[in-house]
Amino acid sequence: MKIALKAPMAQLVPASGATGMPGRGGDPKRANDYRRMAGIEAQKSNALIEAEEHFAKALENLSSLSGIEGLRDQRAELLLLIGAVQMPLHGFTSRQVHQTYSECYNLLSGSTDLFKRFDATWGLWLNRCIAGELGHAEQLTRELEKIAEDSGSHGNKLQAHHAVWTS
Repeated sequence: MKIALKAPMAQLVPASGATGMPGRGGDPKRANDYRRMAGIEAQKSNALIEAEEHFAKALENLSSLSGIEGLRDQRAELLLLIGAVQMPLHGFTSRQVHQTYSECYNLLSGSTDLFKRFDATWGLWLNRCIAGELGHAEQLTRELEKIAEDSGSHGNKLQAHHAVWTS
């Protein structure tokens, strides 16, 4: 069942003309920003199917934004958003969740954004741990501990310790 947003998309988009979608003469970057915002609003309302659709469309639209700085970070952010929606929607061990977090994990390999790297690694760890792939999950816990230590985040350190004893 699809649950409607509290605020329709038209209310999220200002009347300044940023409503154009890629391929329709509008501003693709702004349209993508609004897709992302609409997905977040849908997620807040537990309209998970709608949120997934908005995030997936924003991810698809990134290909039309070549040459814009920060595309890798935008892609990683959208993958993290869509992964968080996919877990309750499709199941923690689903193929969709595994593909999303694997892509994000690979995309952020070596990234200096330790918080996004931690989130991507944690999502993949959770997927593999619940799927019963404990060897892979244990390997990911070592990465979680290292990233958490490097980031200095007490919250990430706690999450990493929980991952270790769960795996």
